[in-house]
Amino acid sequence: MEFTTEQLMQVKELFPQANAISLLTTMAFSQENEETAQAPLEIEGVISGGALSDEAARLLDVLAHPEGGFQYELEDPFAYLSLMTYRKGDQIVEVQQAGDRFQIGWLEETGPLIRDISRLTGFSDQSICQIDAALTGTQTAVLLALWDLQRDSAIRSFIGEGSMESVFTPEQIRNALDSPVGGSLLALVRSRYPGEIAMPEDLGAVLDALNSEGVVERDGRGWSLVDDYALFGITFLMPEFTGSLDLLQLEEEKELIHIPVMYVSAGMRNNLLLSFGPKVGINTVPARQYLKQVEAFLLCPPLTTADGNATLDSNPQ
Repeated sequence: MEFTTEQLMQVKELFPQANAISLLTTMAFSQENEETAQAPLEIEGVISGGALSDEAARLLDVLAHPEGGFQYELEDPFAYLSLMTYRKGDQIVEVQQAGDRFQIGWLEETGPLIRDISRLTGFSDQSICQIDAALTGTQTAVLLALWDLQRDSAIRSFIGEGSMESVFTPEQIRNALDSPVGGSLLALVRSRYPGEIAMPEDLGAVLDALNSEGVVERDGRGWSLVDDYALFGITFLMPEFTGSLDLLQLEEEKELIHIPVMYVSAGMRNNLLLSFGPKVGINTVPARQYLKQVEAFLLCPPLTTADGNATLDSNPQ
């Protein structure tokens, strides 16, 4: 079933008790949408005379009162993909958005959606780097700043504007933190999830902590990345895609659980996943593993809470 933004605005009026994670609650309706939506809603096979068809009522009930949800975006300079799934019991509704139009139907299989995504991401089993870390928000900010400095140095050396630097002073790191340039990893993360990482007040203490985690080492006048963290900074030069994977769950119609995950890709063998929680999960994964993650998320898997922290019941490999 296809709906425009204005039609969904009218559908929203039929479900005044739509819950906090429903698309009918979370999507932004403009004043123009509200004015246009005053006309009676008539959609063949969906609604007539103010009454929903049986099939539309079942479909939209899941959309309005989901127990779990998944919101996915993938974009590059030439393409944009937005899709959502919502689960109530064992029923799952998928929503694909293109501009102001929404295609809404039952999710019968995940294969076609994954194939569409794989046309952009590729399907490699290989990853250039092997990084699996859990850092605090401030540690993550400093790591991203160091990666940005290393990436900038690598790019400049490749185009003949000097030799590649690998040691960066605290002043350089602080400047990268305070003034991230467009296209930097730090700027990308802060633009999409601004509240998930914090700028450090005591940079020296954070660098010492990263040293203890095996991420950086002191090197003469400054600090350098080590092992695969250094390799990532040298090879992850030009992001091709960015995306977000947001898992939602509503418990007892009131407690909202949210697991946000950010995806940045510089090629099918160079993918970075950042999952935000009490700590930031930092993982480099091959494209195939990323696609398996998306496929699992499409089913809106149950989330569990322990000590107030949300986690997935399972994590596909």
